[in-house]
Amino acid sequence: MKHEKILHDAAKDLQFLLNRGYNKKGALKLVGDRYILNKNERHILFRAIFSENDIKNREKKKLSQDQLKDQILSIDGYNVLITLENMLKNKILIIAADGFFRDASKISKRYKKSEKTDLAIKLIFEKLVNLAPKYIYIFFDKPISKSGELTALINEKISEFKLKGIAKAVNSPDHEILKQGETVISADSLILDKGKTIFDLAGSIIKEQAYQNIISFLQ
Repeated sequence: MKHEKILHDAAKDLQFLLNRGYNKKGALKLVGDRYILNKNERHILFRAIFSENDIKNREKKKLSQDQLKDQILSIDGYNVLITLENMLKNKILIIAADGFFRDASKISKRYKKSEKTDLAIKLIFEKLVNLAPKYIYIFFDKPISKSGELTALINEKISEFKLKGIAKAVNSPDHEILKQGETVISADSLILDKGKTIFDLAGSIIKEQAYQNIISFLQ
């Protein structure tokens, strides 16, 4: 990976173009070619950099932890789980320009349960208990292998931790996440932009773990 200063210089150029209405993929190609970035570095910038308008709009919708008590939460299961598993595997994480934590991997559609899955799930539910929501929906992408098994495990955890809620494997999780609940829990950009109120569950856990292997793009 390029020296972080080069990556941050590229990030500034990318945001400059996004602020002026450039298509993100086209702008990323221009910037990536200029700084001779590899595929992973371009992927990091794609997940980390947004226009100032996008950042401001998301900031207006962010809730604090205290505001989630007695709320109905709609959780993007794989999005949160994969980010935390990558933390537990000591992989690079990103604090994006919008303040949300994201992983730098490309495994979302190829996800497989790992030796860190159970601990990541435990961290999620310990945090949910502390947040004290009224009800939780947790959605997983049904076409991903063994989503049904994972969903069954999560439903057991909901009962074990004495929370009210349900986990479901569905064909269109983004649609269900936005339809159910009062606050969406995800770091997916499309979900964040369409949700009425938003919260970074994975990010709040990562902060509490004092994790250090992070590249920050906060300004």
